[in-house]
Amino acid sequence: MNKYRPLIFSFLVFITAASAGFLCIKHCIGGHTAEERQALTEIIAVSCGFTGLIALALSVLTHFSLIKCEKLKAHAKELSEANRKLEEEIIQRKAAEERSANLAQEWARTFDSIPDLISIHSNDFRIIRANQALADFLGLKKEEITGRFCYEVFHGAEGPIAGCPNVRTMETKKPVTVELCNLKTVCHSMVSTSPIFNKQHELIGAVHIVKDTSELKKLEGQLRHAQKMEAVGQLAGGVAHDFNNVLSAITNYGYLLKDLSPGDPGHKDLTGKILSLAEKASHTTQGLLACGRKQLFELKPLNLNRTIKNIEQMLCNLIGEEIKLLVLPEEAELMIMADENHIEQCIINLAANARDAMPDGGELIIKAETAEMDAYFINSHGFGVQGAYALMTVADTGSGMDEKTRQKIFEPFFTTKEVGKGTGLGLSIIYGIVKQHKGYIDVYTRPGHGTSFKLYFPLIKKTKEVGSEK
Repeated sequence: MNKYRPLIFSFLVFITAASAGFLCIKHCIGGHTAEERQALTEIIAVSCGFTGLIALALSVLTHFSLIKCEKLKAHAKELSEANRKLEEEIIQRKAAEERSANLAQEWARTFDSIPDLISIHSNDFRIIRANQALADFLGLKKEEITGRFCYEVFHGAEGPIAGCPNVRTMETKKPVTVELCNLKTVCHSMVSTSPIFNKQHELIGAVHIVKDTSELKKLEGQLRHAQKMEAVGQLAGGVAHDFNNVLSAITNYGYLLKDLSPGDPGHKDLTGKILSLAEKASHTTQGLLACGRKQLFELKPLNLNRTIKNIEQMLCNLIGEEIKLLVLPEEAELMIMADENHIEQCIINLAANARDAMPDGGELIIKAETAEMDAYFINSHGFGVQGAYALMTVADTGSGMDEKTRQKIFEPFFTTKEVGKGTGLGLSIIYGIVKQHKGYIDVYTRPGHGTSFKLYFPLIKKTKEVGSEK
């Protein structure tokens, strides 16, 4: 209805103008002749009609202009709405592009932060992406790796290598894992490849991962050694326990025989040899019990520095004048829960071994200090529990040992000495004593460069020390 309002208004104007004209004609023709009235009537009628027509035309023109304006307004509104939607779409697209760029950067950072050597290959064995670890390992830039053939980069070959896991993955379309040794500077490595498929489940490439397992192999070796020592120790301890019961019976019967014939010198000599051999065998069983960690210890607070100083003179007499003894205790007290006699036994056995490794003289160093076992220490050494420890190092400048010998030194009855010059129980006893004190022992040695034994004992706080002495 609103859009027809100007047209209705124009008709009203036309009617008003016509009515006004007729009123003017009626008013103006009074006092004139018939001819004059006729002329004035025509003039006024024409003027009113012309005015009405103009008003009508203007009204119609205004009407259609308003209709056009309404259409233009509607079109402008449509354009404005389209522009608004377009702006929103642009903002959303920019946000999506920014999120996509951030995800790509995050993926690239994650890809480059992985320490394993990772590369992505096309199905024609070309490297299309490599992480930073692989670039650093090869000593190249990532741009220098991409686009090249994998067999060229890894093996310097002109074609695919037979048995290569990447080749097998391309052939079988399944993941493949192989273990390799001496891949350039990596001693042990695990190489695995996994296929990449598109939406149509077509093979388009593979992910190639090289993981350095040298440290893992080292830890596995340490675990196997610890398990072997545990099994050997349990076996030795069990045998020693039973054997010790037999020795006790032999010793008792020996004393009975000795008492039955006190006046017979020959009989006395024989029973004396029996008792002497039984006592010697008993010492061996005690050593085996120590290996098996089945000895009874009297643990109490002990200052490790004081223990080392107390037996310093005994050690000088033990190693002789050709070997220089250097004792380096820490100024602070190193309090541990320990059996003093067994700690002294560890030091004496290690000093005796050092003396035998330096027949032409040398230097023996016994050092005591504090040590902290943190996560980095445990990961790098493969043993330990986090905390503070008293570290006693017994180092010599002797002949040292090769790796094969070092791996066996704690096994019962293993010895490199000549027959009759050692039972092979000394280091086994030390190992058992340290373990029974909840400690750890580590060995550093190299042929011609001496040997260092490091013994770790958990430190105790002074509050525990005072409470134990009460």
